[in-house]
Amino acid sequence: RTAAVLLGVASAAVNRTVIDAATAHSGGVWLAIALFVAVQAGSSGVSMGLSWLSTVLGERLSNGVRERLYRHVLGARWDSLSAYHSEQLLARLTSDVTSISSGLTGTAVSLLAMAVQAFALLLHYDASLAVFVVVLTPVAVLTSTLVSIRLRILQQRVQQAEADYRQRAQEAIAHVEVVKALCAEPAEAAALSALQGEHERLLRRR
Repeated sequence: RTAAVLLGVASAAVNRTVIDAATAHSGGVWLAIALFVAVQAGSSGVSMGLSWLSTVLGERLSNGVRERLYRHVLGARWDSLSAYHSEQLLARLTSDVTSISSGLTGTAVSLLAMAVQAFALLLHYDASLAVFVVVLTPVAVLTSTLVSIRLRILQQRVQQAEADYRQRAQEAIAHVEVVKALCAEPAEAAALSALQGEHERLLRRR
């Protein structure tokens, strides 16, 4: 990420040099263009490398968390497991772990890299703006902490809603003969649609 940030700053500086050289009709325009191409090529290479590394690390993190959770489920007492539906446990092993992994290896790292890049650009063009950002950062951190508490609650409700409609679908499919015998297909479809609507509503709020 540090290399990507530095290349981003260098790209902005080179872009300015190219524009200045072109508008001034100076002889250094071709050198500036060559630097621009080199920086862009380096930035693309680093971007592809980061994408590959993020995918690998994210998969390793997901697998590690899933394995630990799976071992915990297998080693838990039966009476404690009976409080959860099998589809609820499966949702925790799949979608919940994926959300955690993507948040740690994707969103969090990207936000940090963007912050570092913004600070580096401000420091390059105007040091006083960079100092202002440093002063403002604690306020932003406090605000984001308060917001993240609310977001965490909403995320838990979103995951629970997803587990609920997966559970309902799994039960209906597993006992489809009973559903058909009772002519309950429309009722089951309506119930699942309502659960999906609740999931979508919570997603919009989040």
